[in-house]
Amino acid sequence: MAVSSPRPPGQSIVTPPSLRANLRLYLLLAALGACPPLLAACHGAPHGDPAWESSRYVIDVDWDERVALRCLIHGYSLYRGCDGGVPREAFLKLVLVRDGGMRVIHSLGDLHGYVRIKNAEEALEFVRLRTNVDTGYLFKSEAYYEITEAKQASPGFCEIDAADFVRLRVQTPQVTHCADGFKIVRFVVDEDKNLFRARETVQRNGLHHIDFDRAAEHPIDVSLPRYY
Repeated sequence: MAVSSPRPPGQSIVTPPSLRANLRLYLLLAALGACPPLLAACHGAPHGDPAWESSRYVIDVDWDERVALRCLIHGYSLYRGCDGGVPREAFLKLVLVRDGGMRVIHSLGDLHGYVRIKNAEEALEFVRLRTNVDTGYLFKSEAYYEITEAKQASPGFCEIDAADFVRLRVQTPQVTHCADGFKIVRFVVDEDKNLFRARETVQRNGLHHIDFDRAAEHPIDVSLPRYY
């Protein structure tokens, strides 16, 4: 995924008329056995799962763009997908797939019930899905990024050098066990480069809550990605 230009637009999902026309043609050809299943329709609720009822859109899934998440329940997978629009990168979404059914994931809350988080490492991987440079852009809510200490002379995206790491009292993520889940404390910045101390709770089924405390009076010096 290239990082330049503004991040993707908002949450609304629209199937363009041209895509609907192409879909009708494709379904006709498919009924005649004239083409393979290139697109998968988000229809029905697999195994009676009512949460899939809202996914009535056609998503062009990038089957080579699987998103790793170890805590997903067996049978479910995450992919990048697009429901139309140019440039394609601006319309990419995170898509949960199972048995031909799909659901667009707009927030970590949409994964509630589809994961079983077993340990602290999986809990941290789960919340980082929302704040990593390579997957955060797939979520359409307000962006924020985890701050890390640079391991090289020139800091990369969302990195600060060791001196600023100490001066700003930033710490590496702390994960502790709590009732039916985990508590996570880590440092993040918003798109205006304001630094926050994020306090999160994650239950084993993916129920997620986050609170923010301002950790610096002024925006910090950090490079953030800009997406298509």
